[in-house]
Amino acid sequence: MGYWKAVSKRAWAEAVRASSWSTPVRLVGALAGVAFTAVAVWLSTRQVPITAVAGVAGSGLVVLGFALSGFVTVPPAMAREAVAREAALQATVDSYQPQEPDENIECAIGHILTGRWAPTAMTDLEAIRPVFADIRQRAFYSKIRVWGRRTPGGLDHAIPASFWEHCGLSEYGRDANDRLTTDKGGPGTGSHRYHDLRIVRTQIEREWPLRPAG
Repeated sequence: MGYWKAVSKRAWAEAVRASSWSTPVRLVGALAGVAFTAVAVWLSTRQVPITAVAGVAGSGLVVLGFALSGFVTVPPAMAREAVAREAALQATVDSYQPQEPDENIECAIGHILTGRWAPTAMTDLEAIRPVFADIRQRAFYSKIRVWGRRTPGGLDHAIPASFWEHCGLSEYGRDANDRLTTDKGGPGTGSHRYHDLRIVRTQIEREWPLRPAG
């Protein structure tokens, strides 16, 4: 829902900006509309069939109305506010769009626990378990996306949200490079154990923002 709400607000901002047409274009359109109308009046005095006159007059009115609509401007304060909001909305939209992974999950856990984007020791299971559970829950809600490889050295796969309903990060599972793995999938999730887990840094920072010092 957050993505589509941001998109709709951004569309309004773009509509506000688009309403500021250039003066030369508006003037040319207005003159063209007047010219069409004048031709229609002249034709009406020459006993030209009424259907032809109506066609020319109609075209003139359409062009004139289109040109004059450009003079309807949005109040400056509203325009400035819409443009200012667009930058913030763009960041929100981007954060919900699919992105490629750019950090290892071990670095993400380091950020969550210590505020630093670096792997941290995972020997204290009492401290690690709540973080594992939180990552699993947010991945299930699709607030974050985790990627992994079904075989070491294989291709990256976006792990489906449904996978996390029955599986999580393995407390004891490590691959040959001492990297975290997931639990092995059960019925309905495939029998994969994902390796080389990666995430999107901006998603992690959005869900776990740094707390102010002190």
